[in-house]
Amino acid sequence: MTAKWYGDDVKRAVYQATAWGINKIVSESIQYALDNHPGWKYRTGVAERSISQKKFSEVRKTGVTPAVWGSLWSKMPEKVIDKVTGNPITITTNYVFFLEKYHGHFLQHSADINYPKLNDRIKSKFKTLRTGK
Repeated sequence: MTAKWYGDDVKRAVYQATAWGINKIVSESIQYALDNHPGWKYRTGVAERSISQKKFSEVRKTGVTPAVWGSLWSKMPEKVIDKVTGNPITITTNYVFFLEKYHGHFLQHSADINYPKLNDRIKSKFKTLRTGK
């Protein structure tokens, strides 16, 4: 009698589920941060447009790469219209850093809320990959 080895398939499914789970949590964290920032209000749209995922988690032969998200800023100044005053303004610094520091840690708060859900996201995706359900 011979045994069929499923270890490679299981390992591949674990890596796929982990990368998917990380990217899902990052996506949820970004949306939560945009929807929950009690210390400041949308005015120019600059801060909101800067919050994104720069690197996605990917499956590699030996594991999973990390994801990178947050206020990912261009070095170029951005010209916008202030929605409160209607005046044109130029943003040349990372405005979200200022908001995070002085008006509430909304990015950190979002991570604190969403990251504990990562294990459940990975388990759910792994189950789907292994059973098709």
